[in-house]
Amino acid sequence: MDEAHNSPDPDARQAADDRLGLLTPMLKGMFTDAGFANAVKAQQVLGGHGYVCEWGMEQFVRDARITMIYEGANGIQALDLVGRKLFKDGARAMTAFVAEARDCVNDGRRDPSLEAYVAPLKTALWRLEQATAWIADRARAEPNEVGAASTEYGPRSPRLLPRVDAQALRLSSSWNIQHTGRIL
Repeated sequence: MDEAHNSPDPDARQAADDRLGLLTPMLKGMFTDAGFANAVKAQQVLGGHGYVCEWGMEQFVRDARITMIYEGANGIQALDLVGRKLFKDGARAMTAFVAEARDCVNDGRRDPSLEAYVAPLKTALWRLEQATAWIADRARAEPNEVGAASTEYGPRSPRLLPRVDAQALRLSSSWNIQHTGRIL
């Protein structure tokens, strides 16, 4: 956000603003959906006691649920993403994001020790491109289908990539990756 407002370079400001506009509805949906799902799981760990006020879990579940509505309901954010932001200005923001993620894949290929991370990123990037292309095709043929798909695409689009911010994914041999578990 700082770059979008404070960069002396107008192109850098525009690129940062594009990224912010694209990622905000994705991240809002993804994190609030995950927060609610995890709060419910935590409540289930306590069984029937998860619903008792003394433990406080029922309050966490209520608080997590309301975050899905604050600052625009997740469904509305998803509609805004696919209806306006994905293809705004000739899909400039999405094109730049995909190009940056593709650069990460290409950078990572130079280091064989990163193959375990690069291969899933490459697959996820392909999935993101396919889903986005499908939405673009359907938007021309049947706009209502795009609206129906938006709730699946919106908060789930970041999950198509192991991490949303491609800048943070700069793969290089100097980056010591410490990761256990699955990327996708």
